[in-house]
Amino acid sequence: MAFEIEIIPPIPFPRLVALATAAAWVRWKDGKPVEARVREPKKKLAERDELDDTDEAHWDKGPDGKPRDPWQNTRLVYLVDPNTAEAFTFSTSSFGGREAVINLGDQVARMRLEHPNITPVVSLEAAPMITRFGKKSKPVFRIVDWKAAGSGVWEEQKQLPAQEPEELPY
Repeated sequence: MAFEIEIIPPIPFPRLVALATAAAWVRWKDGKPVEARVREPKKKLAERDELDDTDEAHWDKGPDGKPRDPWQNTRLVYLVDPNTAEAFTFSTSSFGGREAVINLGDQVARMRLEHPNITPVVSLEAAPMITRFGKKSKPVFRIVDWKAAGSGVWEEQKQLPAQEPEELPY
């Protein structure tokens, strides 16, 4: 019996406007985030030993059965779809993911030296990464365009019908 294998192309990730990034320590309990300590602007992220919950005897078990630190060094990217204004948050605590967010932030910082009001339009992609577990993929934010504030980040302006001031369209 012969089997036919269908190759499915990857689903293209929509182009999204990257509004901001953030760094935080996120505390997990019972598989859920319960607290976040976000880095303040122009300040360093706190060191792990400055946080509580240092007694491994009280930590949840990780997938390997060993105690897992409840505080995860996390990076976030706040995104918006330029066509629908739908908001998304990319959150990661993996090494490769944090690297992707840091690289995006570095690119934006360099571009804003000359163009302070510029915002990147990104596509989320994957790149190979060698780990102790073998070849894996890591996220990459590829900047596909730059938009200046007020220059029409949205491809076409959506016009709402004229309404009385009391009738807000939401």
